[in-house]
Amino acid sequence: MFDFAGYFENIARKLKAIGHTDSQKHFFRSTQAVHPEELLKQGSVARYPALVIIERADGRMIDRDSDNLLTKELYAFQILMPAADQAPDAIETVMGQCKEIYKKIVAKMIRDKKADMKVAITMQQTGLRNLETADISYQQIGPMGDNLYGLYVSFSIVDPAGVKFNQDDWIE
Repeated sequence: MFDFAGYFENIARKLKAIGHTDSQKHFFRSTQAVHPEELLKQGSVARYPALVIIERADGRMIDRDSDNLLTKELYAFQILMPAADQAPDAIETVMGQCKEIYKKIVAKMIRDKKADMKVAITMQQTGLRNLETADISYQQIGPMGDNLYGLYVSFSIVDPAGVKFNQDDWIE
């Protein structure tokens, strides 16, 4: 199973371009993309670039007409940095830096997917075996808060739905 928060906190700690530590906060959680609560609450304690995961229970069922019901879990994160001002050149510089970080994160996710595919399902290290690489997308966001700009990145992982009818759950 994919541990979204744990995986991305580890990314924030190990990716040199982010450099999250307990004393230098670069990793945050939010329930909404438009207003990253934890990051904005940290104020002057927050460091940039910031990696913000969007924790929501989003997904959908697929393959509905077979005996192999699957769930497509949707995940999202943001890479945010302040622009010096709202001048196009300043925003373009920040966006370029965020895009480079995005590419590094995606490269790690794909590497971890391949590693998980080489072992039995019960031996997976990251839970990214069923990462849908064709569903990885990004879009520019900002300004938010203190002139923050960056990327909103989404991806999906398909896993067995684990949906089973049990008569004992129902009153006859």
